[in-house]
Amino acid sequence: MWVLFYSGSLVLAALQWANLIPAGLAYPAFVVAIVGSVVLLGMHYATQPASRSALRSLAFGVSIGLLPAAILAVMSSFYDTPLLGRAGLIFLILVPLVTSAQRTAVSLPNTCCAPTRPFR
Repeated sequence: MWVLFYSGSLVLAALQWANLIPAGLAYPAFVVAIVGSVVLLGMHYATQPASRSALRSLAFGVSIGLLPAAILAVMSSFYDTPLLGRAGLIFLILVPLVTSAQRTAVSLPNTCCAPTRPFR
């Protein structure tokens, strides 16, 4: 099944690259891909309780990266500053940093009250 999906995606990408399909079809396909990803993540969250903390971490990291970028993009549409929307892209760097920091913080054991051995 996955082989057919990836093969079909590869064919569509090659057709788009060769300008054999209209350029306007890229936007609805992008929206379908984003909505499909969110639906699959929601189904994963609902059906697999063990991985909910990882999905929460992912959602937090993505929101930290995308919300400032979206706010700056909307502000640039109201004001005549095209660089303001592009400046929001710098926040996308935070996505892997925040998610990896949260994953590390969750996986570290609590060693505040562990007994220690005296030095010899």
